[in-house]
Amino acid sequence: MSRQANYHLWSERVAAYRSSRLTLKVWCLENNLSKSTMQYWITKLNKEATASHIEWSSVEVSPKDQLTQNEGESGVSLKFRELEITLQKDFHPHTLSNLLDVLQGHA
Repeated sequence: MSRQANYHLWSERVAAYRSSRLTLKVWCLENNLSKSTMQYWITKLNKEATASHIEWSSVEVSPKDQLTQNEGESGVSLKFRELEITLQKDFHPHTLSNLLDVLQGHA
């Protein structure tokens, strides 16, 4: 079976599982499939769906001379819909990376 055909087959299986409203264990038993293999494909397809639905937004940056003293001290403020993240000037990049990983997992 070609890679594309295998991908299509597993996409259909995952869609059928999701529409069945059965637990993964029951669905896999009824369809004679390995639960761990289904979990692999569900995760793989979720990651690809998330990656393909990334939306970029425009960013407005105030000229330096228009910043108030308070804004200049805050570092960076990221706002998207109801989410706001403010990073101090001395934030640790690893913390931001961890936060983005968590947010990506909930997207």
